[in-house]
Amino acid sequence: MRDSLLRYLERERLAELRASRELKNLPLSERVECGEALDGLTMLSQGNGAYVVRAAEHLAKFREGDLLWLGDGRDVETGVPVRLTRYDAVAKTLNLDYDFRDGSAPLLQYGTLVLDRRSMNTGERFAMAVHEIFRGDTHPIARCLEGKLISDDDEKTRREMMKIARERGLDRSQTEAFARALARPAMHLIQGPPGTGKTRLISEILDECVARGERVAVVAYTHRAVDQVLLKFAERFATKKTVKIDSSRMEAAELAAAGIRKVPSVDRIINIKDSGVFGMTTHSAARAAERGAAFDRVIFDEAGQIPIPHAIASMRCAPKWIFVGDHAQLPPVVSGEHQDEHKISIFRHLVDRYPSTMLEITYRMNAGICNFPSRQFYGARLQPSPEAAERLLKLKKGGRFRAALDPNKPCVLVDVDHRGAAMRSRREAAIAAELIIEMIVHHKLDPAECAAVAPFRAQVMAIREQLEQRAAKRKIKLTGATIIETVERIQGREREFVILSLASSDPDWLASQSEFYYLPNRLNVALTRARTKCIILASPLAFAVRARTLAELKSIRLFQDLRDSIPRVDGTGIESEIEN
Repeated sequence: MRDSLLRYLERERLAELRASRELKNLPLSERVECGEALDGLTMLSQGNGAYVVRAAEHLAKFREGDLLWLGDGRDVETGVPVRLTRYDAVAKTLNLDYDFRDGSAPLLQYGTLVLDRRSMNTGERFAMAVHEIFRGDTHPIARCLEGKLISDDDEKTRREMMKIARERGLDRSQTEAFARALARPAMHLIQGPPGTGKTRLISEILDECVARGERVAVVAYTHRAVDQVLLKFAERFATKKTVKIDSSRMEAAELAAAGIRKVPSVDRIINIKDSGVFGMTTHSAARAAERGAAFDRVIFDEAGQIPIPHAIASMRCAPKWIFVGDHAQLPPVVSGEHQDEHKISIFRHLVDRYPSTMLEITYRMNAGICNFPSRQFYGARLQPSPEAAERLLKLKKGGRFRAALDPNKPCVLVDVDHRGAAMRSRREAAIAAELIIEMIVHHKLDPAECAAVAPFRAQVMAIREQLEQRAAKRKIKLTGATIIETVERIQGREREFVILSLASSDPDWLASQSEFYYLPNRLNVALTRARTKCIILASPLAFAVRARTLAELKSIRLFQDLRDSIPRVDGTGIESEIEN
């Protein structure tokens, strides 16, 4: 296993290096088009190693923590090396920290700026961790990965924790997860499907651990995921002993307002021996392990997106681990081509080797939306709570598009008869924009409760463009609160009303993109964002692709099953209402 993990890391390193070289040689317009650059930026403030810039529109693939170049975009590597620390979607601002390894931070001329991808060579750190745990055959992390850990409960502790969980108001499956997570000697897995309260459950487990005198590290792949757990914990419990390890120079106002202390380095907490909660990304946790920081337990959130080597490096911080994730949602992002098993997440790797607890009650989706994901992705075990099951979209009398918006059809497919589209369908974009406008203007739905999702950035841009143009033409002021994003960017969020635009209608082109387009995990995420209404816009040709492999056949049939199991509406009727 050691050798295959090291080969995985080397392929990732080479793929990232190759991609970096290729990007460097592309014109700026092409780098922007493929989501690897962001242009038209204006400087708002700079100083003390921090930059704040504004983007008219952020359509790049950048995520918090990514390494970037900030410059004029002409010669990429002459830019200033920075790290993206925060993105504010409402203010459209990006906070960037200077990489001080290259000297003092320069002051940039105010003007139009460009952000470009900068390669991040962290493979060496993770490779060292792999070498460390496989040095002998007795390391507990190696035994864990090989499926050799004892996974039986301490029965006395389990009964005690069951009682405490019920007193905390947890539901049946949450109670079981809470008890087993604390009763198992080293490790437990908790699968949290959409809307099942996994973040609340983590905060309850944290509170119990702190009450027992434990130092607990909360670890996730992104800062956003770490912050969500810490903020939920702060919402429910006292936060005097809660710390976020974050080297960025941002003030982190939301964390500060919640009473969560931010420190720039793990060195600040190494000598703290008292119980508490310490939030950090997998990169920070890897550094913490190298520095000798010790915790009683690590809780991994969004473990379905954490690569195995990242998890290994973080697991060294403690002898006990709780993994909370969902392997039925989006997997880790990988750069290279991998045939071996280690491109999967740590959660996916472990769930085949150990018992796990699945949270079975969703408090998000109503019965009509929950039915298909439950049947296809969760063995029909996922059920809506009684309150969620009966919720329906609230409409006012009259208005357009009643067939598509019918509250009694929570999930509906709108057939849009177009052909030849690859990553963009303007017809679907126009329908999506008009449906959103109708919900906001006529039915008075809060813009923040609307979302549109698409598999491609090109379709996201088309929907945004259509929405802005059509709203401006009617002198309708829309706030920036409506989410229009790719599937990858919407995981973890929920809205009352969601449109999924599948965009494509070229079967030959789709056949070449089938591994991406028909990925079941991506479909699961897209369908489970809505509480009461999900409208799918698609050409019939999106379901007519011929599979080349057995795996493709299964994925395409999943889409076809969705088409055949929900009500359908003729899109020509909607388009005629738009024209009129």
